[in-house]
Amino acid sequence: MRTTLTSILAIAAVGTLLAAAPQGAPAQAPAPGTDRAGNVVGVAPVPPTPASIGELVLVRPFTLTTGYVHEWRKERPTVDAGVIVVIRANPELIRARQVAQPVLVVGSQTAEHMNDGYASGTLVAIVPATRKADGSVDLDLEAQPIWFAAPELPEAVDAAWIATQRTIADRSSIAPAAKGVVQAAATRGGTTLTLADRDALDKVVGALVRTYAPDETERADALEGKNVEAVAPKAK
Repeated sequence: MRTTLTSILAIAAVGTLLAAAPQGAPAQAPAPGTDRAGNVVGVAPVPPTPASIGELVLVRPFTLTTGYVHEWRKERPTVDAGVIVVIRANPELIRARQVAQPVLVVGSQTAEHMNDGYASGTLVAIVPATRKADGSVDLDLEAQPIWFAAPELPEAVDAAWIATQRTIADRSSIAPAAKGVVQAAATRGGTTLTLADRDALDKVVGALVRTYAPDETERADALEGKNVEAVAPKAK
């Protein structure tokens, strides 16, 4: 059964609407559980962005016979190819929050978080990509940076927003991973996966969550279809 963080992040819309109140409107209370800066009460503030990841651990490209809708983009494109990545980063950048949170961007695409990642500091994510003329996955991580852009609701992010964030990242010297790092991560990942659909992809991702975030066995079980009721990452 497929699960995402979208339902959790949707709660943050309340905070976004409050922040957009017209000038001169009566003061309104912050969303429940948040302060006026949009931070979750009792949770460390969001670190400054743009921010680099700590380590690119694993990369594995995939193709699908039947595509799916990428819900972590406003345009909701159909995806039939991409790359699975495993990264290590500052846990506060990864932490699921009930407000907008730093968006993980790879090149010109948003990455879909597939686990909580806070306790382990390790995140497994899916990055949609296009295909080349020969059918191979068109995403060169030696040329495309991976970084945490400004806090936002992923489902509200579009191409224009990403382009703006890329400009900010370039000015902040956010750079692609070194060639040796990408090659090592690709070696750990293995050859391109040829899969039937999103369910098959989730099973592969579940195994990676089990390996790299061993504290999240429930999430791994859900992705692998071992639970009747899937467990989505929880805000902390």
